[in-house]
Amino acid sequence: MKKVLFITVLAVVAIVLGCGAGGGAKGTVEKLFKAVQKGDADTLSNYIDWKGIYESIPEEYRGEAKFEDWEKEARDGMKKEIKPEEGFEYEVLSAEEKGDTATVKVKIKENKDAKWEERTIPLKKIDGKWKITMESFKEMGGE
Repeated sequence: MKKVLFITVLAVVAIVLGCGAGGGAKGTVEKLFKAVQKGDADTLSNYIDWKGIYESIPEEYRGEAKFEDWEKEARDGMKKEIKPEEGFEYEVLSAEEKGDTATVKVKIKENKDAKWEERTIPLKKIDGKWKITMESFKEMGGE
């Protein structure tokens, strides 16, 4: 009986995850864009590979700042800068996951007067969670 229950639970979990209800790369981008709409810097911060970004900064530019202090300052800076984006719309077109990397294609409209643009968002799985990396920002044309 326990074996049947265990297999049933596994099947339900697989169906839910397979349908995208729980996330994956597509779900991560959905959460990110909803956070952009709301101006939710905490949620955005949780999906950024802060350690990787810190390590990609040449030592002469980051000075003697320890990672923990630098990350806190970066997260606090986001809280001050991120505001709700009225008129921001998006549509996730597709998501392709291969191991620890993923590519999510989206259409976005930055505000009510903007035109729709297609973008590709690369993600990397870090500690079991899909995140935006420095490479993601570079590929998307960010700074």
